[in-house]
Amino acid sequence: MFVEASATGFVDGTGGVRLFYQCWLPEGRKTRAAMVITHGGAEHSGRYQNVVDYFVPRGYAVWGLDNRGHGRSEGRRGHVDRYEQLVDDLALFCDFVRQRTPGEARLFLLGHSIGGLTALSYAVKYGAPGSCPVDGIIVSGPCLALSMKVPKLKEALGRAAARLFPKMTVDAGIPAEAISRDPAVVAAYVSDPLRYPRITLRFYQELAKQMARTMAAAPFVRLPCLILQGGKDAIVSPYAVRRFYSAMTCRDREMRIYPDSFHELFNDVNHEEVLADVADWLARHGAA
Repeated sequence: MFVEASATGFVDGTGGVRLFYQCWLPEGRKTRAAMVITHGGAEHSGRYQNVVDYFVPRGYAVWGLDNRGHGRSEGRRGHVDRYEQLVDDLALFCDFVRQRTPGEARLFLLGHSIGGLTALSYAVKYGAPGSCPVDGIIVSGPCLALSMKVPKLKEALGRAAARLFPKMTVDAGIPAEAISRDPAVVAAYVSDPLRYPRITLRFYQELAKQMARTMAAAPFVRLPCLILQGGKDAIVSPYAVRRFYSAMTCRDREMRIYPDSFHELFNDVNHEEVLADVADWLARHGAA
């Protein structure tokens, strides 16, 4: 079943940047829960059709936001001045969705890759019990460290260049063949006209700093959390994800490792298994 978007629109992000969103709402039945998707780098909210097709017929409302500089949102392509802009944009959108979700329905945040990093950063900054509109977070392949190691000299040159030319773009370095074992997914990714495969030097440096900050903040995640990780992820480091999970002190946390899966768990050949695991976790966290 292919579920079409119920509505699209724009919300104002940090600094007044117009951010594109789309939502998929269950028809003719009570909303079990709502889910906000925050996507990864070099992509957009429209690449989560498998999530939409699985959850909307089961009574979930799904909302997707295009990050600033990505997809159909405004902003310089592939750029942020500060990583906190993504975190604060997400906070504004979660408030927006909460206001449009029935009061008895819970709201969950689903973040993939860089979106996973943003979701965890959101949990640290905004996840105080009793005041947060989000009831739990699910992260897939969170970008806590990169699998691909950058030589120290290149890293140093990059930092210097970022100070001099912060808006210069470079290839984001995401190998298409590493996202999924499904050739059709890889082909669609390569030909996607909304995909922007470059990143500015400032964004790269901000990403590096945010990964380090969030790794150190693992004990301060208080929201219920499900972490999903592909064992053969060649883009983000499975080892870093395990270290983050081990450093967490939140009692309500779970981690699922899929030994043969690549980076995009929701687009890999075993995505039905992954989505069923997410549905089970949601059911146990109030999505009744």
